[in-house]
Amino acid sequence: MRGLQMKAREIGPDAVWRKGEAEIPLLGSLIPVPVEVQQGKDREEGLFLVEARAHFEDCPRCDEPVDDGIIIVMETARMFPAHCCDTILWFMEDDKNAMETYG
Repeated sequence: MRGLQMKAREIGPDAVWRKGEAEIPLLGSLIPVPVEVQQGKDREEGLFLVEARAHFEDCPRCDEPVDDGIIIVMETARMFPAHCCDTILWFMEDDKNAMETYG
């Protein structure tokens, strides 16, 4: 995964990153975490996913409905691949209101 950049639309509702012919499951993989949301580690393991609409109805970046969006939960970081605006939004476990844009 090093050296490759994920785009939100490449991440499916099953937490699989599809880049060209490759399919990489993010659950169980070490995912690079942006410096802005790191809490001691530069990569964290994708542990499980939850439905994004359980946390917010509209995308925090573009205000479109999240529909079938997911949040990938890691040890301390959370990753929301927003398909509506093709942006990966990051936030920390402690502060779900402080989303950081990455990508």
